[in-house]
Order: sequence, then C-alpha cells, then structure tokens
Amino acid sequence: MPQDQEASQRRRSLLRATILIGLKDRPASIIANLADRLNKTRPAVSRSMPGLKEEGLVMRKAQTGWVLTAAGVQEAEAAKEALAKTAAAAGDDLRTWSLTGKERCRRIAP
Repeated sequence: MPQDQEASQRRRSLLRATILIGLKDRPASIIANLADRLNKTRPAVSRSMPGLKEEGLVMRKAQTGWVLTAAGVQEAEAAKEALAKTAAAAGDDLRTWSLTGKERCRRIAP
C-alpha cells in the first residue's frame, strides 16, 4: 500500500476510534455537536457516520440523537484499550495525553 494511502487509513482509523469513544462518553444530538466536542471538523465526522451506521456501531434515535449500539460499545472499549496499550508502550499513562485538532496528540500536564 502506498505511503499516502497508509497515512489516510491511519487518520480514518483514529477518527473512527475518537468518534466511538466520544459517543460512549455521551450521545450527540447532532453531528455538529459531536464534532465540536471532539475538536474535529464537522465534514470529517459527517462522512464517517454512514459507515459506522452501516457497520451497526451507531444509530440515530429520535429522542437522544447519535448513540452507540451494543457492538459500538464493544468497539469503543477495544479502541480505548488499544490507545492505552499504545500510550503504555510509549512509556506514558493514557491520562496524560489528549487527542486534539486534526488527529494530533498533545501532552497534558501530568
């Protein structure tokens, strides 16, 4: 796979994990609110939602908006665990890192 495609796939995977973890914490009434909460662009989040819905990971409820399905909760927990392992392998506690902006990580004061 060419390097540009690999980088694009990593960005999509990280965005997907961020969305799932964000929805596990709290449902989102509209995509714009979710994007703001995750500090991601609305178009990027909006493009991701149909795929997540098609995979059965998210659904839109009339009363609460976007929520995780049972499969989505499992996927979010797996993503969070994978991020924790990555942070541990780097020698840092996950709590000292925060996803910000366009898939950048920044260190939070320990």
